[in-house]
Amino acid sequence: MIVTQFLAGISRFRAALRHRLAVGAAALAAGQYAAATLNFVTSVLMARLLGPTEYGLVALTVAYPTLLWSFVGVKSVSVLTRYVAGLRVKGENERLKAVVKLGYGLDFLISCIAFILVVGNKEQHTYLH
Repeated sequence: MIVTQFLAGISRFRAALRHRLAVGAAALAAGQYAAATLNFVTSVLMARLLGPTEYGLVALTVAYPTLLWSFVGVKSVSVLTRYVAGLRVKGENERLKAVVKLGYGLDFLISCIAFILVVGNKEQHTYLH
């Protein structure tokens, strides 16, 4: 009886692994691990090839826009995904187009503002030269 229940549990587990959602989640996780691995390898290679001084300058140059983006990034993708899915189900194509245009426009505007702030910062330019 215990063996039968155990085998039934294994059968349900295998069926769950073959589910479309599980396969998609596994692919997403594999992609994230691959990206993290490439990021690590790139960092190690850059450090070895550039040396401590040049790698430090690269790290400072990349750190400033990253810090700035953490404040101005609006993370509209998750909000857009929710509304796009709901509007597609309801068949409201005109509202769907409007929401997508608003999302792209907002992201573009925020990106332009961040770009201007990064390029316009004179202290960073004088420090790096």
